[in-house]
Amino acid sequence: MDALITGELVATNGCLRVKDKYGNNVLLIWPVGFSPHTEQGIIQVLDSTGQAVASVGDWVEIGGGEVPPTYLDLVDPLPENCPEPYWLVGDYIKKIDRP
Repeated sequence: MDALITGELVATNGCLRVKDKYGNNVLLIWPVGFSPHTEQGIIQVLDSTGQAVASVGDWVEIGGGEVPPTYLDLVDPLPENCPEPYWLVGDYIKKIDRP
């Protein structure tokens, strides 16, 4: 889980994804404790302390790695409208300037 993806945090069909500058995108699988939150129409991702780590529209660097669906052991299945590829989010999340 030592890869890095850089791109814009986007919401597609209700799914949070990172879209890189080439148009590729991955569905983000967040660790326990992270959750989406909407405030004044802006979707944010909160960490386990309630701090916003990123908002839709932010450019971010996210550590982790791409994983096959068989690797995911989720309590709730992913919605059908949130297709792969899947990115398992690691410990590193940073907002960056748009390239």
